[in-house]
Amino acid sequence: LAYLPDHEPALGVKNFPDSAEWTSGFDLMDGVDVLIHDAQYTKEEYAMRVGWGHSTFEHTMTLAAMAGVGRLVTFHHDPAHSDEMLAEIHSALQNRDTPFELIPGRAGYVLEL
Repeated sequence: LAYLPDHEPALGVKNFPDSAEWTSGFDLMDGVDVLIHDAQYTKEEYAMRVGWGHSTFEHTMTLAAMAGVGRLVTFHHDPAHSDEMLAEIHSALQNRDTPFELIPGRAGYVLEL
């Protein structure tokens, strides 16, 4: 299990996502069964918030795939995002072919380990 609450893997990595081994936090999540990771921004929001210490859904999913995790739980969502917006984002992400199970974190969710 790896827990990275405030994490910006693309920050300072010139070739992210081509250089996972040099990405901050990679060693902590490499091969874990469960990764609980910050996914605060959409790609569009991130463009205006680089350096704020948070990830996009896409960066988080890319990093999870590179690390070979079994399950990815996204959380630390932007407080300005409504439940409906988060449901739409996760619905679109669920349609992608990923090597891990994608789990949208939410209040009251209990994760079976």
